[in-house]
Amino acid sequence: MGFNNEEERLNLSIKMTTATELCQIEGSIDGKDTKDKMSVVVFKTQKVLAENSFGEKKPATVPYFSGNGFRGKMRRIGFGILFRKAIEKGYPLPDRHNYHIMENGGSNIYHSQQRYDVIDEIRELNPLVSVFGASLFIPSKLVTPNYIPYKRVVDGEKPEYYLVEREDGSLVSYIKGNETFVKEDTLADNRGNAKYMSKEERDAWLEEVAENQANVSKTRNNEDGERAKKITVKSRLSRNYVIRGVDYYSALTETPTEKMNGIERGLVYRIVEEFVVGRFGGNIAKGFGLVDFSIKGINENDNTIIETLIDHRLVPTFASKIWSEQAQKDIALFDEWLENDFSEESFRLSEKLKKISKFQ
Repeated sequence: MGFNNEEERLNLSIKMTTATELCQIEGSIDGKDTKDKMSVVVFKTQKVLAENSFGEKKPATVPYFSGNGFRGKMRRIGFGILFRKAIEKGYPLPDRHNYHIMENGGSNIYHSQQRYDVIDEIRELNPLVSVFGASLFIPSKLVTPNYIPYKRVVDGEKPEYYLVEREDGSLVSYIKGNETFVKEDTLADNRGNAKYMSKEERDAWLEEVAENQANVSKTRNNEDGERAKKITVKSRLSRNYVIRGVDYYSALTETPTEKMNGIERGLVYRIVEEFVVGRFGGNIAKGFGLVDFSIKGINENDNTIIETLIDHRLVPTFASKIWSEQAQKDIALFDEWLENDFSEESFRLSEKLKKISKFQ
């Protein structure tokens, strides 16, 4: 499809406000904390410069949500849209290799030489891979910047972070929390039944252990008939998260060099509709990852407004859903493609990609 009007470009601003705790796993750090093995799940952070009350620029560390993590969730939703339609149409489902090409962009077995006729053919067959890319051989068309926590944005330009000032003028973020869980085994029945305890429960357990030492000794010596409980700590998990009520800002835009066609933009809009009423990040099963969204068009004539509302039961609904006239056309184009042109061949990409790896 042609791309003659710059106003057609996908260009959305995003503000999300944490309605529940938000957790994103950057990695875990194993170590030794006295008797216990400690595993720390950390939230991604970055250094920023902010001005204190003395007019001095001071470094501070703030927790951000990775745009790459946001993008991964979008990609999985997009794959789900295609996957559901394939089941509805009775298509053979993709094999493991093609599944990973679409769902997460793998694999790296193909060379990165450019074979543009093959790349264009794949883009035509599968808008999901065209938009989000595939490893080194299909460039992405979507830009997903990191989500930065701003307390407010003055005049649309100057951000103010969530920071407090210490007496010495240094600045520190206050929006990150932490909780600790302890995994312990009850060995009285020799089965090693494991459960997780909070820090408070663990402290109470430590007191109980101290009181039971004499009983443990008696049990070993068969001095009484009742077997005393013997409990051991297996591991301890410390988890970082961002608290409720924090505003994060980012955007969804097209890459300057790889413009989308209407079908591809329509796919992104459909993904957004599913994304904003779901949860994301880590520990979703524990209630984390629910946010209020406010998405608006940046282009001058784009009146797009997507806003969600989290009710008292923590159920997300649409407060408003207004797509611009152009976005509605793009969504219709994607829906038409999905219904009429989406084929079994759209799932079989690996054979075509081999042409790239053999290209010399």
